[in-house]
Amino acid sequence: MQPPATPALPYACRRRIGAVVLACALACAGSTATAQSSEPAATASTQAWKLSGFGTAGVLHVDSGQPWRYARDLTQRGAAGATSAAVDSRVGLQLQGQLSDRLDAVAQLVVKDRPQGSSADAPLEWAFLGWQLTPGLKLRLGRTSPDLFLLADVRNVGFAYPWVRPSVEYYGWMPFSSMDGADLTLQWRTDAADWRGKLALGRIRSTIGVIDRNEHVRVQGDDTLAATLSRDSGGLLLKASYLRTRMIGESPAVLAPLEQGLQGLRALPVAPVAADAASLIEAMKFGGVSEYAALGAQYEKGPWTAHAEASRVRFSRGVSGGDRGYVSLGYRWSRVTAYAVGARSRPDTPALTLSTDWVAALAPVLGPAGAQQAAALGATATSVANQPRFDQSTRSLGLRWDALDNLAIKVQLDRTHVHPNGSIAWRNSSGLANRATVLSLTADMVF
Repeated sequence: MQPPATPALPYACRRRIGAVVLACALACAGSTATAQSSEPAATASTQAWKLSGFGTAGVLHVDSGQPWRYARDLTQRGAAGATSAAVDSRVGLQLQGQLSDRLDAVAQLVVKDRPQGSSADAPLEWAFLGWQLTPGLKLRLGRTSPDLFLLADVRNVGFAYPWVRPSVEYYGWMPFSSMDGADLTLQWRTDAADWRGKLALGRIRSTIGVIDRNEHVRVQGDDTLAATLSRDSGGLLLKASYLRTRMIGESPAVLAPLEQGLQGLRALPVAPVAADAASLIEAMKFGGVSEYAALGAQYEKGPWTAHAEASRVRFSRGVSGGDRGYVSLGYRWSRVTAYAVGARSRPDTPALTLSTDWVAALAPVLGPAGAQQAAALGATATSVANQPRFDQSTRSLGLRWDALDNLAIKVQLDRTHVHPNGSIAWRNSSGLANRATVLSLTADMVF
């Protein structure tokens, strides 16, 4: 049986030979399943342990009409001010051991900005054993990556993609970067293409930043099923993904008084207000069955590179569902790459509003002062309930300079339009519309 072809390496890994290819291959370890030699496991090569790493040093500045704080994704605490070095900076180490001709072990540790209250094992992104069952079939057990995106295995490896950061509209909303469980990968080759299918079962969990930099929510997805299928031929990689999970989460403790106030208003004999209060209580909760489906395409040939991904997310509760996508085009001159990106995230539910004037409806029951207080509570609850909506678009221009074979310098300019009640990507935000310009500079390396 002819060994299956190794899937295409990420962007940067395909541009150099020698040391940089080795470093990137180690950074992507576990995502490929190559056939092993039939030689005895006692050889030095099958007993080797290899340590590799990657890192990014970055700084950004936000010019915004609102005093909001920038976050790369939901799994961050976010910037403390308009200028920040924490958002894009991170460092990762990976240890890979070939235990035998069919068994390997991989552990990956990533240190980066995370929300307060994150679990102690959050930096451990990968920790698994891989068993090559046949030349084209591999089983992994432990903590792995849910292979849902084009960049699923290199999301933290800035050197592996052209931009300063993957699209916030597309990648930033997904709070899960690892899965505890098992996955099975099958690779095969046809005359026209290399194919790869993966099925994964397990549990996903994370801590996400919400409302402001000091609040967080722990979320968990039980009974998680993920499936992917990809095709690689002639520089064109196509990928389809699906995930289904049962979400479990709790509202931040800071919202408890707000929910208690709504429960009191729900019990009042004023039908429109009671109905609004019930809707707000339900909207502030989240959980239940959630589904994700996506398509991605990546093209690299000659000086041109292009990426495009689109997804649809549906939640049985809450207002976080929606459609997301981006398109990127780049052109390379020797060691310099110029690129442009357009991205959009659009919710699948309209923003919540109060169906009636609470002041007028409640004044006969609570009096003018009480009605005013209740209306203020309703306005606050409406803003909080809409906070998980992700409604924004971004246009980006950037340059990447490969200064060394293992070092890339990038500069990027983003222009973001946040629509009303769509600011979950920002900390200390409100329900207002906003426009922001983000200027970023990073140095990405592998070692």
